[in-house]
Amino acid sequence: MADRDNAIYISLAALWEMAIKAANGKLPFYSRMTANGSAALVAGLREANFALLGIELDHALAATNLPQHHRDPFDRLMIAQALQNDLTVITTDAVFSRYAGVRVLAA
Repeated sequence: MADRDNAIYISLAALWEMAIKAANGKLPFYSRMTANGSAALVAGLREANFALLGIELDHALAATNLPQHHRDPFDRLMIAQALQNDLTVITTDAVFSRYAGVRVLAA
């Protein structure tokens, strides 16, 4: 995995959410990216210096205990991951900053 101090992580939750949207025809570019399977996607992420942040049981449980500022389960999971892993979230979603302790970098 990438050096933690220099890593840019992408949550498996974000990739999962994009896959659902792609299956519904909303993200055709993502469908093309995943057409060759997960190994090709992971290799592309590594080549672009991204590290995959997996979903752990602790992340899922922490997401259920967050205040209900955000109703999107994928976003809640990413917020929990950021809190538990001391990471900054890069997002355009202003709701993320309503969670105490979450560092947000506006995209």
